[in-house]
Amino acid sequence: MRSLKVSYLMYAKASEDTIAVALRDLLAVSPDNENALTRLLVYYLDKQDLDNVAEICRMGINACPDGLTYYFYLGIALSQQKQNEQAIETLQAGLRQTDGRSSPDYVADIYSILGDLYHEQGRVDDAFAAYDSCLVYKDDHAACLNNYAYYLSLRHERLVDAERMSYRAIKAEPLNKTYLDTYAWVLFQQENYTMAKFYIDRVISPSQTDSALMADESVHADVLEHAGDIYALTDHEEQAVRYWTLAQQKGGESALLGKKLRLRKYVSE
Repeated sequence: MRSLKVSYLMYAKASEDTIAVALRDLLAVSPDNENALTRLLVYYLDKQDLDNVAEICRMGINACPDGLTYYFYLGIALSQQKQNEQAIETLQAGLRQTDGRSSPDYVADIYSILGDLYHEQGRVDDAFAAYDSCLVYKDDHAACLNNYAYYLSLRHERLVDAERMSYRAIKAEPLNKTYLDTYAWVLFQQENYTMAKFYIDRVISPSQTDSALMADESVHADVLEHAGDIYALTDHEEQAVRYWTLAQQKGGESALLGKKLRLRKYVSE
């Protein structure tokens, strides 16, 4: 009867909230109903309700232990709740369920997120190994390519590989400001300052007002600091100081930012 009620509500085009209540009722008596679990997961993801996403994913794992979707979204929910250790354990558990039938896209996504979480914990070797595994399953995974390239550039390692990976990321998503900033920064690390300026200008334009840059949530403090560094080494001192000042106003906390502002020039140490 509860299943029929859900079907009727969907046929009658009832509100998603009403359908969700009925799906909850259905799961109370049939906790392994995959259709109900999937629809509720989508519902809570749309609402960005992390607690309920986590609950539904745990129910999904119990009902379908080899369902990578549930491990993936539970890992995401836990990481967004700053429960990184639990997120890592969940994603690792998901990987243990993989076999030849597993979706390469989901496996790649899990490895990519694991790489990010490992790096956040300072486990750099584990992070890079996870990124390598991600690219085995999906060699054009844009988020992985971008993050791998950026973290390599911060360590000033394998810059040729970093440039190649970052370029593939922006080819996949040419309007993604995060990816464009990464590519500009890798070029900067390669001392290709002219091209670095070309790409950072696709992220933020010198014609944008200070108020517009401060209001733009896609332009973070580190992006503004990168822009300042690039402009400083292409002989645009005033614009460099402007970007550094805005970076500081946006909460930039890099150890060198204050020194650059005091000296009004780029410094690397």
